[in-house]
Amino acid sequence: LKPSAEARAGSDAPALRHRPRAMRCGPGDRPVRTISRSNRRCATFSAAGPPESLDVEGVKHTLDAGRRALREFRCCVFTAMVVFACCCMAGSWALEFIYGQSPGHASWAACAFHFVEGWLVGAGNVFLGLAPLPDDLVRTRIVLMAFLVSLGVFCSVKSWGLLRASSDPDWCWADIEDVHCVPLTNIGLWSLNLVNDAALFCVMCLALARKKAETMQSLMWSGVGINAGVNICRFAVLAALSCATHIGPAPLFRLPGTAFCMYIAVREPFRHRVHGTLRRHLQVRRKRKAATGVAALLGSSSMAEILDKARARFRCIDLSLIVEADVAHNHPDPALFSKSTSTSLGTCDAFITHSWHDDPRAKWEALQDWRAKFVAENGREPKVWIDKCCLDQTNIDLDLRCLPIFISGCNRMVVLFGSSYLSRLWCVIELFTFVQMGLDIGLIDLLPVCRSGSDHAGDKAELVRMLRRFDVSQCSCFNYADKEKMQNVIYAAFGDLRNFSQEVSRTLQAAELLESA
Repeated sequence: LKPSAEARAGSDAPALRHRPRAMRCGPGDRPVRTISRSNRRCATFSAAGPPESLDVEGVKHTLDAGRRALREFRCCVFTAMVVFACCCMAGSWALEFIYGQSPGHASWAACAFHFVEGWLVGAGNVFLGLAPLPDDLVRTRIVLMAFLVSLGVFCSVKSWGLLRASSDPDWCWADIEDVHCVPLTNIGLWSLNLVNDAALFCVMCLALARKKAETMQSLMWSGVGINAGVNICRFAVLAALSCATHIGPAPLFRLPGTAFCMYIAVREPFRHRVHGTLRRHLQVRRKRKAATGVAALLGSSSMAEILDKARARFRCIDLSLIVEADVAHNHPDPALFSKSTSTSLGTCDAFITHSWHDDPRAKWEALQDWRAKFVAENGREPKVWIDKCCLDQTNIDLDLRCLPIFISGCNRMVVLFGSSYLSRLWCVIELFTFVQMGLDIGLIDLLPVCRSGSDHAGDKAELVRMLRRFDVSQCSCFNYADKEKMQNVIYAAFGDLRNFSQEVSRTLQAAELLESA
């Protein structure tokens, strides 16, 4: 690090401070503990010039590693689920062939056939639906096409069966004692089955026409659930008719597998739990960590595209231009946004992360304390990134994808840590992204925000307890659409909320934030 021009000229302006490896960049004297030495970017400040610029190659390396790990996770989940689905479907077709070629089975053999086939068909649909992750557009389309092909084959076969049953009332699919041969019900049962599958085919076509993976999967699972529900009713009627004609309750044994399929289709948390289990298994096998959560924020955009957009949208504001009323509420203020200016990545002194639900007065006092220390040490006002001043409220999607670059473009992070901080999903994502980008943990300034007039020792103890029992499922957002977007990012990178909560807890403990609080 080179001394400033004023220091070299012997002026009275503060020079850059040379410190050994355990150096503290900013207010305070706590040593820095480096997470990733290859990405180490410990900025120092002077009154004369800006800090050193952003290590773009280091950022690219971190994000590329995260993307590779995320891509590997997607492929592993997709391959495993598709293989399981194919095995189930092949087993179901094999049973149909064996059962159809073996006349004269006893009723218990028929019950066993219906039970096994019900589970194979239900599990096959579930495995195929679980193959793509929530934000995987390409693989979602592949799965929808697979559903359409299989449904097209089934509808063709059932249409042929319906025509055959219409011309020969005594005909049934298999020459055995089966409820399909109950008089006056054969055509009706085939018609209901055909209409049910045709309706699911139409739903899959509608889902395929959508542009977002989340919408596609929502429609897909809705169709699968409705199809399974209709089949449950159909099998119940078949069982009642077969019992009334003393044939046997064979169709009743299809209900467990079909009910399982319907349960998975309507229970989104269970589907995330499956992905989370696979994620934990993959982490144990690979024994490596990567910034997959940060990579998931970028979506499908290329690194060059994200960097260009981040450079164009990165802003900062002189902290002296902000007054207490500006941090009292989160209502957009165009006048305040106009006070911020576009700046180069790496020239912003601090990224301010805070919750709008904390005590505004206490938060303002903590921020002013940090500002006073910064000015005393550096002889100038800090330039900061703060959401209300620097974030485009009309384009949250784009700024969310640029968030890793915005955070990397700031020389440190100031956490205004109040009682509601860990309950706000935006705050957790910001803090987690800073650490996952491989930046120095020592560049985090954690400022406890204690309520005005309260026992500060008691408030700090409560903050420590919050850190220890963190659970992302309890987090919320002001805008529900933002919460859905960020949860989809978490699901894509970590499989479920439990994995993310564990990773955040480990990150907070590694950052020694408990001791800081």
